[in-house]
Amino acid sequence: MDALHNAAQMGGRHSLLVVILNFNGIADTLECLASLRAQTLHDVDILVVDNASQHSQAAQIAAAFPEVEVIALPVNEGWAGGNNVGLRLALERGHGHVCLLNNDTLLDNDALEALLAASDRLEGRAMVMPAVRFYDRPDTWQLRPAPASPGPSQDLVALNFAFGVCLLLPAGLLREIGLLDERFFLQLEETDYHLRAAAAGYGSFCALHARITHKLSLIHISEPTRPY
Repeated sequence: MDALHNAAQMGGRHSLLVVILNFNGIADTLECLASLRAQTLHDVDILVVDNASQHSQAAQIAAAFPEVEVIALPVNEGWAGGNNVGLRLALERGHGHVCLLNNDTLLDNDALEALLAASDRLEGRAMVMPAVRFYDRPDTWQLRPAPASPGPSQDLVALNFAFGVCLLLPAGLLREIGLLDERFFLQLEETDYHLRAAAAGYGSFCALHARITHKLSLIHISEPTRPY
């Protein structure tokens, strides 16, 4: 593997590894990384896996964020293959959790802290996702399920799926069921992973107190067949 590494993040010093894929989306990736810099949680390592972007984007990201590790892949390995690079490193380096994060997201300042707190409450036996609002309509939620009953303690809502925009995985799950299935490349990987995790006894939850913004347009959700 032809890879570019930043020297700052080679030891897996922290419990959480955040993995972000970049494929010719440097503007979004840089904005996402800036929101990670503002997190209240400091016990975190960040890895950007560049899926063979053009115009030396991996080097630009490394220069702008020297504290972030960057790996440049020689070919586009897709969502599954690119994220598996990060998942393998997390296991090799002893991280307790991995957060797979889309590059077109922005995190509320306490989002990672809230996700980890939720995973701790679930004793590391679940995949955890944040509530996700749309970037172009911040008062509209892409993922914010209603709790089963009202009350301030109902901040964890069980799901029957996984949402790959932001997905916190405990290392124990990775060790038990393995990595993402790279045959899917770009679609349904998280659905397959959820089914495998559920079969192994792992739950899936949305932590409502963890909140992020996703830049995917509502138009493309409601009218997926319309050409643009």
